[in-house]
Amino acid sequence: MPRATVTLADLADPPDTATLEALDESATARAIASMRSKLMRRRKALIGHTSDEPELDRVIASLRRLQNPQLTAYALENGLVLSEPFNGIARACPPASSKAARFAADAMVGKRAPVALVRALAAFGDAALSLARAAGVRIRIVAAGIRFSQASASVARCVPGIDEWEAPPSGLFVVEDRTVLLRDRALHMTAAHEFAHALDAALAARPRSYFSFESEELRYYFSTATGYVNEYAASGLDEYFAESVRAYVEVNDPACAWLPLTRQDLYLRDPRMFGLVDRLFASGFSSRERRRAKRR
Repeated sequence: MPRATVTLADLADPPDTATLEALDESATARAIASMRSKLMRRRKALIGHTSDEPELDRVIASLRRLQNPQLTAYALENGLVLSEPFNGIARACPPASSKAARFAADAMVGKRAPVALVRALAAFGDAALSLARAAGVRIRIVAAGIRFSQASASVARCVPGIDEWEAPPSGLFVVEDRTVLLRDRALHMTAAHEFAHALDAALAARPRSYFSFESEELRYYFSTATGYVNEYAASGLDEYFAESVRAYVEVNDPACAWLPLTRQDLYLRDPRMFGLVDRLFASGFSSRERRRAKRR
């Protein structure tokens, strides 16, 4: 019998693992070993070729994914796929339709939005997109050669040296302007993270503030957490909210050094924060639920 073809799940279009047959640990271990061997050969072929650095980054990120204990082999009609448990825990609301996400993205960008950005925003669902638009959130794609401090007077005033950082960010949310700034190479995972910041601001009662700063419930969870969905979520209240929401909508990047996040990761590592985020999405971000989370 020929050996089954093994693939690694595409993070830009991950499978719904809830509909697939999960294989046992032994089959998963064999599939991981097969994929590791394939990736190591590809890594060896790419080393030393400057023009292939983006692909090498993706290969290295894929090798890192193979260390994820959540990775499982699932049966497909034509082979096996190694995947994190995407949709392993159901979400409280569906993603937005392509048409609705296109309409919202175009409105926030002010022109035809790139497909990658539309797909990232669709993951948040109709209510989140409507809330952001009602709050005046805008998205600007900053071209190569244009500094963030040139793109935003608020950035120039508050963090004028941001473009000289050793590792300049590929995206920002400017709370004063309620504007997401993105490089054109950062229209998926970074876009989702920065849009989560925009959602945080849209949920706030005060101007130039964040819901994550105002919510007593969220601040209590952050200060007493025994685990965070990832290390970056532990760096501050706003990042705690943004990364938890990104995990909830399951938007990831195949070239990122961070391991992919899923709702199951959020539920297992920080169940109280999962409950808060799930309630917000379930309620359609209603003002009643927001008030409840602020005073709880």
